[in-house]
This record gives sequence, structure tokens and C-alpha cells, in this order.
Amino acid sequence: MQKYAFLFLVMLGAALITFGCNQADEQGTENGGQSEELITTAEAFIQLLAEGQYDEAAQFFDDTMQEELPPSQLEDLWGTLREQAGEYKDLAYDSTEQADGYRIVVLNGSFASADVVFRVTFDDEAQIAGFFIH
Repeated sequence: MQKYAFLFLVMLGAALITFGCNQADEQGTENGGQSEELITTAEAFIQLLAEGQYDEAAQFFDDTMQEELPPSQLEDLWGTLREQAGEYKDLAYDSTEQADGYRIVVLNGSFASADVVFRVTFDDEAQIAGFFIH
């Protein structure tokens, strides 16, 4: 059963990042200061999830993500992750990427029994347009 829950988690994450990246309207690039802001926002988003503040975390989403991943589903997603990986321990910035007009902040998450990679995708308005856990 845990195997299927983990596969569901991975597939949901892949679908969300793919869905988020396909919404591009190809606006210009962001400067370094905006990248720092996005890193801070991505870290705050993960911290809210870790604290169980799913309503607050969902406020970072763009309109499409708010519809596709409401707070109740965020809670289910985080719960499944904790079941698979154990207690949340720490978060570390890895990199920032750009793809299809989106900025992607890559964070390494440490849990009691596993490490994961969070990919938080931002649109040109600095709202979360995709979220992937690998």
C-alpha cells in the first residue's frame, strides 16, 4: 500500500509541475534580486507545509494551482510524504533554473528516513505555478 501511495505522490507532483510549466506566456527574465525573493518564498512555502499551515501555503499559488491543489489536497500530499519519508528535518537551497518562461527553485528536503527534492515553479508574477516532489 505504501508503494502505491508513494507512486501517487510522485505522479501527482509530476502532473503539477508539467501543468504549471505549460501555462507559459514567455515574459522576460528576472534579475538576481527577484531570484532571492523566489528562493525565500519557496522556502517559506515548504516551511508552512511542514508546520501544517496548508491554507497559508496555498496563498502562494496562482489561480490555476489554487484550483488544482487546494489546501485539503496539500495536506494529503504532505501527509503521504511524511508517511513515506518520516519526520521533516531540514531544507537547503540547491539551485534556480529557468524553463519556458518560468523560474524554478530547487530545494533539498531532509526527512527522518529519506531525502527529497522540491521543485517550486514560479510564474512572472512570483506566484507558485507548479510544485513537484522527487
